[in-house]
Amino acid sequence: MAAFANPKSTRFAKGGKSLLVGEPTGHELVLTLIDLSSGRREPWKRIPTESRADQLFEATPDLKYYAYPFPRYSSVLYIVENLR
Repeated sequence: MAAFANPKSTRFAKGGKSLLVGEPTGHELVLTLIDLSSGRREPWKRIPTESRADQLFEATPDLKYYAYPFPRYSSVLYIVENLR
């Protein structure tokens, strides 16, 4: 089984029969399921991210639910009138 270049997250899934591996690409986190008995890889999800720092991911062992941060940017706009 070939190795991933830079695995970010690894966890057992499907009752310990599979391994979920996340590989950051810089603009998304690619999640792949690997069947431990056969080594077969199956693409699972591709999660878009803004930066490498945002590439966090959590999933339940049955992969029914998952969560990841979604960047939210806010700013304050001040309107100034009669500035001298």
